[in-house]
Amino acid sequence: MGSHLENGVANFYSILSELIPHRADIVFFDHAIYGNVGDLMISYATERLLMSYRPRRLLAYSREDPWRAERQINENTILVFQGGGNLGNLFPRHNKVRENLIRKFPRNRCIILPQTIYYRDMASVEVTANVFSRCSDLHIFLRDLTSKSFAERHFDAETYAAPDTAHCFGTFWHAEEAGEGDLHIIREDQAEYGLLDRFPIDLPPDVETMDWPQFLTPSEKATIRRGKRLAKYGREIAGFQPHLWLWRRDRNRILRRAMRLVQAHERIVTNRLHGVIFALLAGRKVVIGDTGYGKLTAYYENWLQDHPDVENVGPPLHQQCAATESRHINS
Repeated sequence: MGSHLENGVANFYSILSELIPHRADIVFFDHAIYGNVGDLMISYATERLLMSYRPRRLLAYSREDPWRAERQINENTILVFQGGGNLGNLFPRHNKVRENLIRKFPRNRCIILPQTIYYRDMASVEVTANVFSRCSDLHIFLRDLTSKSFAERHFDAETYAAPDTAHCFGTFWHAEEAGEGDLHIIREDQAEYGLLDRFPIDLPPDVETMDWPQFLTPSEKATIRRGKRLAKYGREIAGFQPHLWLWRRDRNRILRRAMRLVQAHERIVTNRLHGVIFALLAGRKVVIGDTGYGKLTAYYENWLQDHPDVENVGPPLHQQCAATESRHINS
């Protein structure tokens, strides 16, 4: 009998293999070309996972070039949407382009990979529900049972609980050597999105913290800008995407450097979900905080409670939901 996480990943593989047959025609949408290292991690893992099904064709498109995706979709195409934490109106741009594609191709099989749901108002929920109700073959994976329950109440779709797609890295990045000290990966964009403005436990006053935007070097930020330009204006020849070959090379360099940073430490203290996943893939201990609407705590309670290397220092999920009930309807 495996852990909750191991069983969840195995079940995710099993369900997805039924939804995506071998030699399928796949368009993967919202392929990450931006500075969130966690989303880059998801994109990398998703491509590895989709390639394992030996698709007849696998094309990837970002939010920069949805019109390219539309030109490549036929009646047999399976639309696969990147997972993450953007199903809702906390990050509306991701949600809008996803809804637009589903609205335009309601008869295609549409698969939304593991997401966390967060809406601030029922009007936005109703917009999404209306779009989803038009799709005859919609499947949504949710990263926690709270999100799954919400989707079951509001959306006309098949729903499944599953851990984040980034766990599909497997042991590819695992390091045997021990690290030293703590690494603090703490969100610095919380006020922008109306989240908690501090970590749930007091950190030493002299502790150095980092977040993904600070982790990226000026050169890496320049490669991201170049990747966006190429996604918009680069040539696509008979489905061949040379601009993505360049971007994947640059993205993988960023991910390798992020993993080396995590591997250099003994323990990771973070309120970034993919800081947690980086730590687990590297075989490191991790201390989890939360951001105020329960995303990390829900993930911990569903998948990581029995993991010996994980400690959650945030309040229980029901307390966080009660504290944010006025603006977070997913409670």
